[in-house]
Amino acid sequence: MNQPVLLSSTQHKDLRVTSKPIGNALRLRNSSVIMQEFQQLVVNYPILFTKNPDTGFFVSVAVFGFDEGENLFIENDEWNALYIPLNVTRHPFMVGVQNKPGAAADESEQVVFINEADPRVQKQEGEALFNERGFPTPYLEKMTSVLKVLQDGFTDTNSFINKLLTLNLIAPTTLKIELINNEQRHIQGFYSIDENKLKSLPGESIAELHSLGYLQPIYTMLASFGHLYTLIDKKNRKCNG
Repeated sequence: MNQPVLLSSTQHKDLRVTSKPIGNALRLRNSSVIMQEFQQLVVNYPILFTKNPDTGFFVSVAVFGFDEGENLFIENDEWNALYIPLNVTRHPFMVGVQNKPGAAADESEQVVFINEADPRVQKQEGEALFNERGFPTPYLEKMTSVLKVLQDGFTDTNSFINKLLTLNLIAPTTLKIELINNEQRHIQGFYSIDENKLKSLPGESIAELHSLGYLQPIYTMLASFGHLYTLIDKKNRKCNG
């Protein structure tokens, strides 16, 4: 697999990037998301948590399908939803760190990397990255801003999750689905907010969540769970198709 490389106005001056998700994006079962986009995500997706089995860290995710490699929002190779998560649209770019030129060994700066092997990276079609003078195009500036929003958002979302863990509000959840062919599935590996424990919190804890700006994302996550039925409907239509 090709490793991401530092984006360069000389090395990558002729590259273009197609904006629509293709390649691995069409097979995403879920994607990590940030709390700043919950209000957009709730229009289409269930928002849950997953736990990294190696690190034990939790991340918030938008769920796209039930099976590995299944994205039920893909129809005719197009992502059919009103909103696509930022962590999907930011590809093929990512943030990296390198030492500042001429600075001390422990001084670093954030830079943009690109995955040249991503199928969205082309030379004939798509958005140009640099103009004739070697400066970033409006498209690249926009994508750089997206990366900054994501980086800050993941920091904020980690703080949100840590507060929920402190209050013991995250619990395992089993997605129980019944398909049109009478197949019943119990899908594990996801976590959600424990609504009963939320209701039993003392007033000072609720007030603290409110002051931190966490109540809205909490209730947004709870409301998003209804989109599980949207996914079941999409799954049934694919089974019939």
